[in-house]
Amino acid sequence: LVSWAPYSRDPPDWHVLGTTPLDSALVPAMHMSVYVLLKVEKPGYATPILPAGAALRFPQTITLQPLARHDSTMVPVVARAVIIGRPDGGVRTVRMAPFAIDKYEVTNEQFKRFVDAGGYARRDLWEPFLENGRPVSWEAGIRRFTDRTGRPGPATWEGGAPPRGQGRLPVGGLSWYEAAAYARFVGRQLPNIHQWRQAAGFYGNAWISPLSNLSGSAPAPVGQFRGMGPFGTFDMGGNVREWCLNPDGTRRHILGGGWSEPPWAFTHTIAEEPFDRSPMNGVRLVKPIVADSNAALLEADVPRAFRDYSKERPR
Repeated sequence: LVSWAPYSRDPPDWHVLGTTPLDSALVPAMHMSVYVLLKVEKPGYATPILPAGAALRFPQTITLQPLARHDSTMVPVVARAVIIGRPDGGVRTVRMAPFAIDKYEVTNEQFKRFVDAGGYARRDLWEPFLENGRPVSWEAGIRRFTDRTGRPGPATWEGGAPPRGQGRLPVGGLSWYEAAAYARFVGRQLPNIHQWRQAAGFYGNAWISPLSNLSGSAPAPVGQFRGMGPFGTFDMGGNVREWCLNPDGTRRHILGGGWSEPPWAFTHTIAEEPFDRSPMNGVRLVKPIVADSNAALLEADVPRAFRDYSKERPR
């Protein structure tokens, strides 16, 4: 059974289109400025709800997942070809395998399980510490990761816990090292930037950014804002920035923009030092669906491009 609802209405007002196979159906979604939600229901299977519109290049295949194998915390993302740089300055096309990504950003209450389990004392979870490319000892590095009261935890916490009533807010104040350690603790991974961009759907910026927590005053509980990506994710634009695997020299990419940043930050490439613990620094994780033979290429250094206007001659 297939139904549609207006994209921006909360709660959705569903209209039944019919039962597949459908030869054709009238849906007000085939205009660049109009988008709808599609819902596909079948007994015994999870019910996907996905945005549809001209910018999403429909038609596309929607694969239903049996309830017995369904993980409601993640959404599947299809495989695609991505263009990456080569050491000689050229480019190559690489096939990226399908994967699953967290539907929402990691929350304070989720990260607290890592803290309560002694994650900050488990050296096996942590990547080697580097600062400006130079090694930092385990003892010196781990001492940096304390909350406002000096206990192990994100920079935004107090007394080893998030502020009262903020359990459903995205965890913020994380360094790249803390994000990577948490990923290993839960058996998932930080996304590489190609996975993150595929899931975010930059081509849908016109309908994602206006309904996302950008140009705001504070983080919001995950899923409160209705800006949905093409595969069913929320808050990839705004709320908190999200750490990725790829380095940019000594920095690490962190994408999506934070709650007080302008809408263009959603599609802008940003990198920070891995020890940076801004309140806007958060995390969202991925899990492979099949092994990716090109993982090393997709996780490699991605330098950001800059234009040096000082070297250009005036016309």
